[in-house]
Amino acid sequence: MQKPNQFSQSVTKGQLDLRMSTATISCVVDKDEAEPLVPGQAVAMVDSKGGAPKVTAVADDDEAVFGYVAYNPKQSSFAASEALEVCAEGSVLYLEAGGAIGRGGKVMALVAGEKVLAAGGDKPISGIAFDKADADGELIRVFVKSFGLLVEASV
Repeated sequence: MQKPNQFSQSVTKGQLDLRMSTATISCVVDKDEAEPLVPGQAVAMVDSKGGAPKVTAVADDDEAVFGYVAYNPKQSSFAASEALEVCAEGSVLYLEAGGAIGRGGKVMALVAGEKVLAAGGDKPISGIAFDKADADGELIRVFVKSFGLLVEASV
């Protein structure tokens, strides 16, 4: 996002890095999704028939992640039935850290605040940190390393 008197672009949450990613998938927000999805938010694939894959927000930290909503310079959020791009396994994108994360460390989705945390316990792994984060709120590059499962049926 460009700011007044800024001489170079700064990175934005959900923005792709290493642009030759072939794992960006065109999807549609599920028609039953209550809240708009935002860049950097973890999503799960919905079991649906035909058309583009449908996605919904990951509901809790124990849910498998299909990918993350990609940044779009023309649109800041995506409501039910709108098209969007999802960065799936193999993508590298900027995500917000929810605390300290070591470079090369496994990360998991933190639903509250659309962030990632250092993976712990038996929570699903959603990526590998390409950068080190010292504190909450830092943007780091994450290599998406999880191809989540279908979560609910929708027609």
